[in-house]
Amino acid sequence: MADLRRQLEDTRVELRVAEERSHALEKQLDAAEELLNECVSGVSLMEVLKAADRTASAPELVQLVDGLATSPRGAIASELVTSMSRCRPVAEVQALFGALYGAGLHKHAEAALRAMVAMRPVADTADLVRELLRTGLQEPAAALLQAAVELHGPDDPAELARILHCRGHREVLLVLLSATVIHRDVAEILAVCSLLVASSLYDALVQAVSCPAQDRVCAELVELVIALHESGFWPLADAREAAWPPTSRN
Repeated sequence: MADLRRQLEDTRVELRVAEERSHALEKQLDAAEELLNECVSGVSLMEVLKAADRTASAPELVQLVDGLATSPRGAIASELVTSMSRCRPVAEVQALFGALYGAGLHKHAEAALRAMVAMRPVADTADLVRELLRTGLQEPAAALLQAAVELHGPDDPAELARILHCRGHREVLLVLLSATVIHRDVAEILAVCSLLVASSLYDALVQAVSCPAQDRVCAELVELVIALHESGFWPLADAREAAWPPTSRN
C-alpha cells in the first residue's frame, strides 16, 4: 500500500508539471498568433516600435522594453533603446537610461550606450556624461567613457578630454585619460599625448600616465616608456617609470 501511494504521488507531480508546461506552450502560441495577426492586419510590430521610437516618453518606452524583454523579443527591446538613443535630445536619453537602470533593465541600456557613442558627436557624449553624473548614475557614465576610448581614434578622446576639462570635471577627465593609457596601443597613446601635451591638460595627462596599469604586461609598459622618451615626452616617461613597483623597475 505504501508503495502504491508513492507511485500515485509521483504521478500527480508529473501531471502538475505537464499541466504547467501545457499552459506555457499555450501562452507562446497566443503570442505567436497575436504577432501574426498584427502583420496580417497591416500594422506590424516594427511599425508600432518605430512610432514609439519617435513619440513615446521615457516611462512609456521603459514599459514597452520591459514587456519585450520578458518575451522572445528581447533583441527588439535593445534595438528600440539603441534607435532612440541615436536621435533623441540628450536630456531624454538620460531620462530613459535612468529609468532603465531603475527598472533593472541594464543590458538594454548598455547596448545602446556604445551605439550612441559611435554615432553621435563627442559633445553629445560629454553632455550625457554630465547628465548621468548629475543624477547619480555612475555606472552608465563609466560605460560611456569606456566606449569613447574603445570606439574612436585619438582625436575624439582628446576632444572629449578638452570638453570635460573646460567644464571642471577633473575626476571624469582622469578616468578617461587613464582608460586610454590602459586600453589603447602605444601609437594611439602617443597620438593623444601629442594632442594634449601643449594644453592646460598636461598635469592631468601626467597623472593618467602614472596610473596603475595591472591590465598591461610589463613588456607593453616598457615599450610605452621607450616610445615616450623617443617622442620627447620625458616627464610623461618619468611619471610612468615612477609608477612601477620597485621590483618591476629592476
